[in-house]
Amino acid sequence: RQGLARALTEGPIDFLNRIEHDRPQDYVEATKVIAAYVAARYAPTDNLGGAQRRFIQLARRFRAV
Repeated sequence: RQGLARALTEGPIDFLNRIEHDRPQDYVEATKVIAAYVAARYAPTDNLGGAQRRFIQLARRFRAV
């Protein structure tokens, strides 16, 4: 979404905390997207494809709202 760019030095949890503060109306949906990102980023290689697909799906839906 516009106005929700992650800073280069900001990790996903810090980014989520900033969303909670700056855009509380987006927090619930952002939590799902960031949880999917963390799962995809740190998933075991045997489940990497599914985790990546889930993240991409949620991120696209979030961006479209």
